[in-house]
Amino acid sequence: MTAKKKIWRGAVVLGGILFLCLVTSPSSAGEVEDRIRALEETQRANAAELEKLKGEQMELRKEATAAAAALPSFTYRPRRGLLIEAADKSWAMRTFARWHYRMMFWPDNTGVASSGFSQGDTALRRWRWGFNPSWQDGFYELDVELDGGADRGIQVQKGELHVDFSKLNVYFPTL
Repeated sequence: MTAKKKIWRGAVVLGGILFLCLVTSPSSAGEVEDRIRALEETQRANAAELEKLKGEQMELRKEATAAAAALPSFTYRPRRGLLIEAADKSWAMRTFARWHYRMMFWPDNTGVASSGFSQGDTALRRWRWGFNPSWQDGFYELDVELDGGADRGIQVQKGELHVDFSKLNVYFPTL
């Protein structure tokens, strides 16, 4: 092959490559722009959905806070017992229990034989269980205590109904 033919072929190949680059460049640039527009559109849709979900999340948090505020509260105090109280104080329930145990010590073996307990045994001597429900923010209150033990049956220790008229007016009595 001659040098002119080689140069000519090289020029044709180079021209073809340049032609293909020029023809395909605008189409690939257009494709990139289309892809950018599609991604921007997707991003806008995702941003709108994100804002909507954030609004729903805030509503759910408000509802959860309101629901938690409406739940009754539980309070335990030693010797006072467990108090369960409605959030709006429309009702409350207090309950407690006391157990009195004794340890057996006998000066001689005759007490052991007659009681059925051995030296150092513990036995329930007495128990007391009480509950105290109240309604309408303590306007009505029932006070009940049961008493029992090893040497007696179950008895009502206290049974009272209180009506606190002082909630209506400070000068009114509690009956």
